[in-house]
Amino acid sequence: MHHFLYSTQDTFISNISGYEDLNFGLNEILRVGVPTVTVKTTLTTKSYPISTSLSNFCLTNFSGSIISATLYGTSSIAIASISSNIVSNISSSYFTGVLTGSYHSSSVSSSNYTGSLGAFSGSFSGIFSGSISGSIWSDYLPYFNGIVIDFDGKIISGYVNGSQILNQPNVIIQTLPYSNRALLQFDLSAISASISSGDIVNPRFTLTMKTAREQNLPIRYSLISYPITDPWNMGDGYFFDGGSTRGASWLFRDYYSGSAWTTTGSSYYTTPSASQMFDYEAGDVSMDVTAIANAWLNGTVVNNGLVVLSSEETNPTGSGMSLYFFSQDTNTIYSPYLDVGWDDSVIVTGSISTGSVSIITINSGMTASIQTGSSIIIPSGGISGVFSADAFLTRVNGDISGLVAGAGESGNIDGMSIIGNVLGTSSLDMYPITGSCGKQFNAYLITASFTTGLFRGSTFNAYYTNYKITDAYLTGSWTSQSYLGDSITIPIPSGIEPFYYAYVNGTYVYGKALGQLTLSGSNSASFSGQFVEGNYIGGTLDLQLSGSIYTLSYSYTGSVSMTSSSLSPMQVSNPFVVVVTLPEKVKNNQIIKVAVSGREQYPLKNFQRLPQFSQFLTPLYLPSSSFYAIKDNETEEIILDFDNYTRLSCDAHGNYFMLDTSGLPQERYFKVLIKVEQSGSIYIVDNSDIFKVVR
Repeated sequence: MHHFLYSTQDTFISNISGYEDLNFGLNEILRVGVPTVTVKTTLTTKSYPISTSLSNFCLTNFSGSIISATLYGTSSIAIASISSNIVSNISSSYFTGVLTGSYHSSSVSSSNYTGSLGAFSGSFSGIFSGSISGSIWSDYLPYFNGIVIDFDGKIISGYVNGSQILNQPNVIIQTLPYSNRALLQFDLSAISASISSGDIVNPRFTLTMKTAREQNLPIRYSLISYPITDPWNMGDGYFFDGGSTRGASWLFRDYYSGSAWTTTGSSYYTTPSASQMFDYEAGDVSMDVTAIANAWLNGTVVNNGLVVLSSEETNPTGSGMSLYFFSQDTNTIYSPYLDVGWDDSVIVTGSISTGSVSIITINSGMTASIQTGSSIIIPSGGISGVFSADAFLTRVNGDISGLVAGAGESGNIDGMSIIGNVLGTSSLDMYPITGSCGKQFNAYLITASFTTGLFRGSTFNAYYTNYKITDAYLTGSWTSQSYLGDSITIPIPSGIEPFYYAYVNGTYVYGKALGQLTLSGSNSASFSGQFVEGNYIGGTLDLQLSGSIYTLSYSYTGSVSMTSSSLSPMQVSNPFVVVVTLPEKVKNNQIIKVAVSGREQYPLKNFQRLPQFSQFLTPLYLPSSSFYAIKDNETEEIILDFDNYTRLSCDAHGNYFMLDTSGLPQERYFKVLIKVEQSGSIYIVDNSDIFKVVR
């Protein structure tokens, strides 16, 4: 069965200049991608400290302050040393000496002056060559030729080395990439209660989002989802009227100047993650987020919703891609939702109470997920490989901290997302490094360890320059966050008892293992063994598993043989007919039982009237590998596709399936399709069986 959970709140956030603190919660479109935007930036004139030596330094029409500086110029013969609190006027063709003390409203007029000024306040005319210590306020040095040492102040509207400094804004035009991300939240309380009661077993959660428009898509890209660490407010902003100051934005999770996200820079998400790869295709999302939903349900992660972002943020190609998805506020049928699917099929082909049914079952295997309490030890140091990343680090006296976001380039981290906060140390000086094509650049040498993310505790050495980390060699061990929630399949029976093969299928840890399986209940087990295939041969596993062992995990195709005195099987090798019985109108938020029956299209004729009619009236049960699908009759889009969660059930009266109408749009028509598989043949039955969902 499938049950749709529509988002309780959704919005998108952006760090495009001017939008960082604005909300778009009521917008009809959710945006994901890294659009490039051309902006004009005005940089105001600033005061720049100078703490070095300048030669041939010329100041004309200087206005500012020179603090603790020494100026050297043309030398001349020292004439006098004057120390006084007040000097009203000094006039000389050539003056050489020392002026110390405090001078108020004073003036110095000299064609050539060589000496030193200390705590001078007044005016000066002439050619000055000497040293200045202390502060000079409202000074006027029309002709200066010398050297400024340890200068700390500002120069406004003057000539420096023959270049004019204008007192005007600095305007630049840039085309920069920005980030758009979608935030969504779903209420899982009802699903959690059904799981606890046993009505739902081993569900799969699929995030579904429909694309409204796409721009500049690269050939290959991924969309990635992470659980959000902080509670947030959907807000009331519209993009077309400039957004709102109330609600989540790139900088804040509630309102303008309100509560900031826990991590600066809007990296407010945690693990586990989910992703969907796109290759030569548009971006309709059907992403398996079961690991995230299980983390919400078991309480390891608080359900604050999830964020959807693109791989262009961590592995940019320069495409400037943008994806536009319908939101819950759209006026279409394409609102985003969480598709909860589980196998509710029951196969009974006769009356059990009379003993008329004999079911012979060959166990075909189990499917489960790795739970808390598990451990996987990878040999040879575990994590190893090189990655490159964007790094937003703060450096204080050689200590560094900040966010790193990139991707693995070699080793057993190749192609993986490398995201997390780091702490470490950095060289105080930059070193010349030879890069690709022999290009020279300067970089800091850093050593750091991840403090958050899947690589928490792992260390790396790298070069750091211009917010980039290159040639970072990462070493460490996998944390439990790397594999919790990963799926595992174990064929049953194994044929080599007491040993079993287990196939781990995870994002980071995967491979074939050999070991011993211990069943501890109808939906739990443990497995201990060692990897025998894959990248982690020799690694040990000690796993706690939760899944469906006796019912939902079995593959019934070709593994269940049924006999019954009530119903007979239909042989699809001969022409057959499938009849779907359902009401013309169905109310929303109902769960209805839809009958499906089969019969031979051309039954063998005879002259016994009653048996002849019975061949048309007595249903035959379809093969166990029979499924249903739901199709929108107007758009012809598949709403529910054929999968393991739309398998037909069967009781003593024939086949059927349970249909949940709560997720289907109201006042629309839908069509039922049936798929039958047997002996390698596949048949799709479309009898135009149409029903309408009404209010």
